Amino acid sequence: MFLSALAQRVFVTRNATLSLILFFLVLPISARTAPAPLQVRVVDAVSTAGLAGVDVQAYEVAADGKRTWRAKQTTDSAGSTTFQLEGLGAGRSYQFDLKPFLSSFSSEVVSQPGEVVIQAGKLQVKVVDGRDGSAYAGRSVYLLGG
Repeated sequence: MFLSALAQRVFVTRNATLSLILFFLVLPISARTAPAPLQVRVVDAVSTAGLAGVDVQAYEVAADGKRTWRAKQTTDSAGSTTFQLEGLGAGRSYQFDLKPFLSSFSSEVVSQPGEVVIQAGKLQVKVVDGRDGSAYAGRSVYLLGG
């Protein structure tokens, strides 16, 4: 009796193992591969220099326009970060939001892997003395909304 139960258990275990192996062999290759990378670069719109330390939020965009948060990355010293997003290039779309200068910026909707460049900041300010045109160095400037 004990040997019969042991033989049944070995047979069931072997069957389960074979089933799992067959499942992974039949599973489509695309379902087993890692998501394609998407590099996001954040640059100053005036100087085109990369902006380091900027938090970039990734949102999945549904067909009806509804956005669902998926990931957050911070740019490196060159202003770049890389996302691995499920379904990119296979029907899913994403949009990226950031707030580097106390103002929000969003990318276009992206549906293919590769690179996205987001230009942030479009206002370059130089404070000068109105009498002689000399620059005011080290002064604080406040921009107030109206």
